[in-house]
Amino acid sequence: YIALKTGRRDGRRSRAEILEQYLPDHNESMSMVLDRFKSIGVDTKGVVALLGAHSVGRTHCTKIVHRLYPEVDPELN
Repeated sequence: YIALKTGRRDGRRSRAEILEQYLPDHNESMSMVLDRFKSIGVDTKGVVALLGAHSVGRTHCTKIVHRLYPEVDPELN
């Protein structure tokens, strides 16, 4: 167990409704992901770091199962 401080310190209210227009969906192509982040000033190296950091963990099968069955999506490596 490691105690960590949580929450952002750069704002006092949520702006989730604004963020949705900038954040990519889980099934968008890599070029779309790069374009979306580029529009807010995040370069390719930054996207790699961000996605790598968010890849540590788990996802729910329902988010990717359609890309695996009945056959693997050819865009997946």
